[in-house]
Amino acid sequence: AHLATAVHHLAAWWDIRIASVLDVGSGMGMWRDWYHDSHPNVSVRSIDVSEHACATWNHERRDIASWRPRGKFDLVVCHSVLQYLNDKQAAAAIGNLAKVTW
Repeated sequence: AHLATAVHHLAAWWDIRIASVLDVGSGMGMWRDWYHDSHPNVSVRSIDVSEHACATWNHERRDIASWRPRGKFDLVVCHSVLQYLNDKQAAAAIGNLAKVTW
């Protein structure tokens, strides 16, 4: 909650309005849940590669190294994900993330 609050307030300080969030590697869904509780008008799309995480915490099952979402997001959260990918997967994931940011 502290990290999400800090990031959201820093964006506001820079005059960046966050209306949409992509949460990659959502795990337990802490970013998604924080946005739903603190800013219910923000649209959050949460994804995870883990079948268990998706079934348990209701995320879309997606692999950011091979999947590129349509559209753009005001904020993309990819916390503790890239270090688990090999170099080729990480490069692909970074490219996919870059394409969905403004």
